Amino acid sequence: MKKTFFLIIIFCFLLGFMFSCGGNSSNESDNSDDSTQNSNDSLPENNMYIYISGNRLEVTLEDNSSVKALIAILQEKDIVYTARDYGGFEKVGSLGYNLPTNHSQQQAQSGDIMLYQNDQLVIFYGSNTWSYTKIGKITSSEDVNKLLNNGESYTEIRLSLY
Repeated sequence: MKKTFFLIIIFCFLLGFMFSCGGNSSNESDNSDDSTQNSNDSLPENNMYIYISGNRLEVTLEDNSSVKALIAILQEKDIVYTARDYGGFEKVGSLGYNLPTNHSQQQAQSGDIMLYQNDQLVIFYGSNTWSYTKIGKITSSEDVNKLLNNGESYTEIRLSLY
């Protein structure tokens, strides 16, 4: 009798353990999916934002090593730099970081963002052909020409993932 009672207790314990493990793994799986969903929402895969004169503009990013290095920096902190007017068609400024380059002859248009050398970011409000690495394109409906070709020699630019 004691032996049967003992076996029933062990069986119930094992049965309870199996159900609790199944329940926990299901909950853990659900939590993992939620955290994956949240991290996907908070870290865009191919977008960043550029702030010009208080305006938040969305940028669709290219897929290259320069962009990957830029995103790695932006995951730690925003980049704020001063861009100066150059040639009446672009604003250019030092990022303060050296990025890998993938330069090729590019025909830049208004809204294009290019890496010049390995540390200068160029935002176009006109067009130019030169050897650049394409970083991305401003896709917001804001008038880039109006924001950048504003008569000011210097403009503060902030790059962010958020």
